[in-house]
Amino acid sequence: MTGGQFFMNDTDDNPFEAEHIGGKHLGMTGSQIFMDDADGDTKHKPLTDKQIFGQYAEDRAAEYLLSLGWRIIARNVRNDYGELDIIAIDTQTTPEELVIVEVRGRAVGKLQSPIETIGTRKLRTLLRASREYTQSIDWPGFWRIDAVGLTINNKKAPGDWELEHVRDITA
Repeated sequence: MTGGQFFMNDTDDNPFEAEHIGGKHLGMTGSQIFMDDADGDTKHKPLTDKQIFGQYAEDRAAEYLLSLGWRIIARNVRNDYGELDIIAIDTQTTPEELVIVEVRGRAVGKLQSPIETIGTRKLRTLLRASREYTQSIDWPGFWRIDAVGLTINNKKAPGDWELEHVRDITA
């Protein structure tokens, strides 16, 4: 990792700012998660299947948002209240809105859709973390929380998935 950046895919063509947590940089590359401490020592740890699936879902959600013309300004932002998966600007609204996007992925056959797995506790956490984030950057305008759910229909064919986007899940 160089310059406080990390890459979310194997091609390393999509840099996002790394999170700075207690003097450490946290990031992912390929199928490993790494932490670069203040001394510059990097420790690599293999990702679990759940983390790989979550990264895949977030990557597909980011591609979808970009296809809408949105600008992604950050991913996997952590603060004292939780983690925000994707932070983007909805360029289709006037004025442009800051959107916090919660990404959920599930395999087909589960009892609930990915969006239905967002309960009141998670909503409360998202609201607190989002409020902290918008205050920390002095966001002057409107903001909202959206959810993107990704259902994988066939684990053996990763391209076979369905995406659901719900706007303003706190309204």
